[in-house]
Amino acid sequence: MTITDRKRAHAFVAESYAKYGPEVTRYLHRRVRNSQDVRDLFQEVWRRLLRIKNPAEVAEPLAYIYRAAANVIAEYRLMRGRDCVSIDSEAVEYASEHPPYATADEMADALTRRAELERVLASLPKTYRHVLILRITEDLSYEEIGERLGLTAYTAGQYFCRAMRLLANRKRKR
Repeated sequence: MTITDRKRAHAFVAESYAKYGPEVTRYLHRRVRNSQDVRDLFQEVWRRLLRIKNPAEVAEPLAYIYRAAANVIAEYRLMRGRDCVSIDSEAVEYASEHPPYATADEMADALTRRAELERVLASLPKTYRHVLILRITEDLSYEEIGERLGLTAYTAGQYFCRAMRLLANRKRKR
């Protein structure tokens, strides 16, 4: 990209940012709902627009920006969907049994979190819940979980990841 191309791209992005920035932010917020992620995605949209070699060829700037934003969101969701959360159940158990300097408020918060955890676990599909509990509390492998529940190891792993994803999505919605 030549210096002239870069200048044109910067001018296009600056003008578009001033004109459409709030609209793009609202678009991202409606689809992601996490302020920190929205800021990151918003920045990525404008970074991608800087790659345009000839902004004069963009007939509909707002449509182009929305397409870039939609692509960024799609990639974000794809990457988030691949994230599996792992929990060290022994550390969690030890920390819950040996809280350092727990005050009455902290204990009340812990009880509230535990009740919330039980409510959320109860809302999961039965098989997902069983796989999740066996994996976290008994530290069983997917093969062992599959044997106990009559599933393949692959299916047990899929159910565990789906359960964790459901839990993460519920956490984000709060």
